[in-house]
Amino acid sequence: MQHDPPCSWTYDFTKHIEDDVVDSEDLSDQCSAVYSWADHMRFWDHGKLYMCGSTIRVPKSDKLPPESIVDCVQTIIGPTNMHYLYSTNDCEEIAQKYLSIVWKEMTQHDVSLEIIQKHRKYFAYLAHKEWHDEK
Repeated sequence: MQHDPPCSWTYDFTKHIEDDVVDSEDLSDQCSAVYSWADHMRFWDHGKLYMCGSTIRVPKSDKLPPESIVDCVQTIIGPTNMHYLYSTNDCEEIAQKYLSIVWKEMTQHDVSLEIIQKHRKYFAYLAHKEWHDEK
């Protein structure tokens, strides 16, 4: 996408560091190219971890790994069972359980990232099982 001045973009990023979303009614963010670049950089997504690309978003927590670890332990969340239809909220809950299990293994049991990566399907299974047991 090309940024072709003149555009009406006057949005001040430094004033919106903590914002989770951009106000779509604000006329200062009307350049689709600049908006697209900022969105691609996840500028407005503070406080979220991403699973399965960007389809599952989990709130950051001290009980969950940082994004750099999350990026290394991506796995399928949700559609592993053809007999159950998972909602977006279900997948977010399962992803949160999965990341919690991963972080606990790494921080409390001193399991290396390499071992976590090898066994991530098992940890995903545990998260799914825990979620179903609670339902």
